[in-house]
Amino acid sequence: MKSILERYHGELIIVDVGRLTSLAMAMMLYGDLIKKVKGYYIMGGAFLVPGNVTPVAEANFAGDPVAADLIMRHDGGPISLFPLNVTNKAIVTPSMSDSINRVGKVPRCMTCFP
Repeated sequence: MKSILERYHGELIIVDVGRLTSLAMAMMLYGDLIKKVKGYYIMGGAFLVPGNVTPVAEANFAGDPVAADLIMRHDGGPISLFPLNVTNKAIVTPSMSDSINRVGKVPRCMTCFP
């Protein structure tokens, strides 16, 4: 992760849709580098809907609440938080599905992740 942070500082956007332990560790280990991340998209929490772990808890935040707290309090790039209820209504139209099928598999970027 350190090499990616160094290579793409100021351009990197991190998307974390799982438990936040690894991202919290990166923040603790690479504090100065992680502050140069352009932004974060985080999936966590449940607002105005029941959680998926308990009636009031969502798995990503409940699984490591210390990490979730650390990330939500960090002083780096902006965080866009997407709660569980956002995932309950994803609309994929037939034309979107056709477009995905037309594109097919996308080759892996070997220069990004050697």
